Amino acid sequence: MLVQYKADIIFECQFELLTLFRNIEAITQLIVEGDPLPDFDVHASLLSLSNIFCIDLESVPSKVPYLFPKLVSSICLSPNSKLKVGAWAGNPKHSNDDTCSVDLQQFSILFDIEACQFYSLQVGDRRNDIAKYKIFLML
Repeated sequence: MLVQYKADIIFECQFELLTLFRNIEAITQLIVEGDPLPDFDVHASLLSLSNIFCIDLESVPSKVPYLFPKLVSSICLSPNSKLKVGAWAGNPKHSNDDTCSVDLQQFSILFDIEACQFYSLQVGDRRNDIAKYKIFLML
């Protein structure tokens, strides 16, 4: 939506997310969190854009996909790095939860990979998903 204003979009993210956001054509400049920022006119956090653009559930832009993650098989982890998986489910009371959440079993291909760490960030009944699939619980 910012593109329609012909804005130069400078996006700051964690180093680990660079490859994920690098493929978004609308981003003019990608900055690693903590690096010096270039001059800019306006700052808005990513999570505040829906409020700025008055977006509600009925008006969510639906041009998808907008993220193009790498396949797990193509991720090159350095010897000391880990692929961290922390959230797989949202609020079970949300009316659209069936399309927002996935069963942790969907990640089963990663369970036996030593470089993958699963962290339970879930609340309620889904907090126990890790124990259900006998995955080491990281806190």
